Amino acid sequence: MGKEDSKLIREYLNGDLSSFEILFSKYKKRLFSFLFALTKDENLASDLFQETFVKVIEKISYFKENTNFPAWLFTVARNIFLDHIKNKKNFISIDFKEDDESQSLAETLSSNDNPEYEYIKKIDIKDLLDSLELISYEEKEIIILKHYSQLSFKEIAEELHIPIGTALARFSRGIKKLRIILSRKNNYSEH
Repeated sequence: MGKEDSKLIREYLNGDLSSFEILFSKYKKRLFSFLFALTKDENLASDLFQETFVKVIEKISYFKENTNFPAWLFTVARNIFLDHIKNKKNFISIDFKEDDESQSLAETLSSNDNPEYEYIKKIDIKDLLDSLELISYEEKEIIILKHYSQLSFKEIAEELHIPIGTALARFSRGIKKLRIILSRKNNYSEH
């Protein structure tokens, strides 16, 4: 992935516009999903998505060849989102689209080794979305970055400028909280 991305960037900087189109096509779905998850607003996500790629085009000459391009791209998008929040002076909650990608998040909440696995796989998506609103922003952010950007925890930690242990702890804490919240919802719904 890294060498291919670096080659495309080099070709783009040398005047081959089709190389950037390939990069754009490669990451557009994941990046839009990431921004939509942060904003819960398709129009705003689209605006931030466009702003991200404009910024990437402006700054791509500063991209270091041995750097992970997806990590850099998602950092740019995250910073644009955070700038938007600062400018709006309000908090935008994080949510997930109700589609097949949400199902894979439910699977993230558990592993095959876990007895809750079958329960988690059958979670009502609405319950999952509601439950995400009950955990901290920092925990949601890590879960979203892991789910949508598919970065390693090391890359997430670098992107957020936090120690890897902090990233792992936030992810683990968020997943545990989601399990508890969803378990309680399930117990209440059975009564």
